[in-house]
Amino acid sequence: MIRKDAAGIADGPEGISVAVDPQKDARPIRHYGTSTAELYRIANWLKACRVRTVAMDSTGVYWISLYQVLEERGFEMYLVDPRHYKNAPEGKAEMCDSAWLQYLHAAGLLQGAFQPSEEDSAFRTIMQHRSGMVQDASKEIQHLQETLDEMNVQLHRVVSDIAGASGLAILDAMVAGERDGRRLAALRDGSVTASEESMVAALESNYLPGYLLLLKQSLESYRLYQKLIGECDQLLREELDKLAG
Repeated sequence: MIRKDAAGIADGPEGISVAVDPQKDARPIRHYGTSTAELYRIANWLKACRVRTVAMDSTGVYWISLYQVLEERGFEMYLVDPRHYKNAPEGKAEMCDSAWLQYLHAAGLLQGAFQPSEEDSAFRTIMQHRSGMVQDASKEIQHLQETLDEMNVQLHRVVSDIAGASGLAILDAMVAGERDGRRLAALRDGSVTASEESMVAALESNYLPGYLLLLKQSLESYRLYQKLIGECDQLLREELDKLAG
């Protein structure tokens, strides 16, 4: 063993298993809960055992909070892909994952994966969240188009983008109760090349209440996603400005 100060951690939704060198403690393998208080208990025990370096697996998202707590307490952290340590010799079958991690780490056989800084990690999380909302907003546009198709309102034939200024203005007026095709057509802006007559023909429908409710809710959902995406954009701009500064 070249690292007597090494520990191993395997965690999951039900609990966390922590192992240290058997010479460090009479109970070298301990099990903890997943609450924040339990994470600090782990850190305190590792400090008491004079542990300096910790290897933990990267299963799911359960490692993130513990990783942050231990890093804040000054431990050298090795985040290990389970595929790199579970395919092991027969002796591993006699050991739990945390003890096996501790054994391999103490022997210098583990290589930690790259772990970005907290700022980079938060930035990436916001970007992923924003990407998901962009997809959800696109789904609401699809719902709008499906509802219009069922109403036989052919708005997409006379307006290039139903989520553009003209399309949204016309949809808002429909939901608000406007049924006159010429008044609806008058809401288009100068970028729309379709004639008034073709607009009137495309917007003719029976406007059943059920379809109008679907239009209303899809419009509200689309605008909510746009608002939330805007909030993400604002935060991302602020973080980029900090990096640039």
